Amino acid sequence: MVDKGWLVAASVLACAPVFAVDTVKLDRFQTGIAIIEQTGQAKWVDDTTLLVTTPIEPGKYDHWNAKVVAIDLQAKRVTTITAAGFLRCANPRKHYFVVAEGSHEKTFFSRASTKPDAADPLNTYLYTWSPGNKAVVQRQQLPSDTDINPHICKVTLPAHAKAIGQDLRRQGILYVDEKKALVATSVVQEGSKSPMRLVNDDQPAKPLDGQIGEIEPTVSYQSHDNSLLLKPGHFTIPANGEAIKGSPALVFHSDQDQLSRVPLPDELKADLQALGQSVKRPRGDTSTPGGFAFPLKGATLLLVPAYTSDLAGFYLKKVGQPLRRVHCSSLQGQCSVRELMIAPGGCHVAYTPGNGHDRSFTSINLCSPEAP
Repeated sequence: MVDKGWLVAASVLACAPVFAVDTVKLDRFQTGIAIIEQTGQAKWVDDTTLLVTTPIEPGKYDHWNAKVVAIDLQAKRVTTITAAGFLRCANPRKHYFVVAEGSHEKTFFSRASTKPDAADPLNTYLYTWSPGNKAVVQRQQLPSDTDINPHICKVTLPAHAKAIGQDLRRQGILYVDEKKALVATSVVQEGSKSPMRLVNDDQPAKPLDGQIGEIEPTVSYQSHDNSLLLKPGHFTIPANGEAIKGSPALVFHSDQDQLSRVPLPDELKADLQALGQSVKRPRGDTSTPGGFAFPLKGATLLLVPAYTSDLAGFYLKKVGQPLRRVHCSSLQGQCSVRELMIAPGGCHVAYTPGNGHDRSFTSINLCSPEAP
């Protein structure tokens, strides 16, 4: 899940094809499911299913009352998981998730300011999910002696057993798998520049070529190679023929226990350079549009969130194929993005608008027959 200031502050995407790049109308699903921002979460539980904490009544955003639904992006179907509750976490590798059921009114307000009959949250439940049947196969109260951290849906190392998800991240700890974490060497002394090391169950700590500050607040799991996208790549699109500049994406490969940096392919750099030269920018526009690159299986998804240039938009680049522009929901000829979530299977992208009050997810199928 991508939910960052850079995405919100500069995410107006013009959707009209005003330059020499084909625009493809990929299969799209307007789910009608909005996320509750203050207390809600959205997490993948398999390659095509997104779990969302959403208002019990559409349009009524009491952030202490919500329900959890599952959005099957392949079948374009929404089912209710629990009629009152909050998603805490989900594990798309192991296919389980944790829900705190009930109202949270007494959690977010003092008892003196709530109604006398306001309900306390019910117990926390562990749900087991079937990716094949797209259904819950077991629901049980989270055992008191469980090894699962109910805030991150992973089994932690003994040293982290009592720390919750947010506390772990503040300490510079990101779990990438069961009992396997990227850990900063000294967050207190070195802050975001603290070197990373891999701490694995019953194995010596392994130094990694990276810093803890490089990891984004949210990361994307990709099932095709069992990896985590820790940070998207970044690039610029100069207009005068200069070379494309930027930084590679940062990926952790769990099977090899290694970090890798994924630069833009040379073929894509050439396309972006030609694209920058082909656009007639408004007079006085001296900006150098930039964007973010998300490596997928055999493809790269690009987001160019520029205000002042007609270059703004989504793009899809598949190996050996031309760069294509991807449509998005429009509002007065423009569209904007807030949450941006890439499904583990790499075929679906779900996002919410970045303007107005609508936070309903729209998904695009990058693997639909219309895809280049």
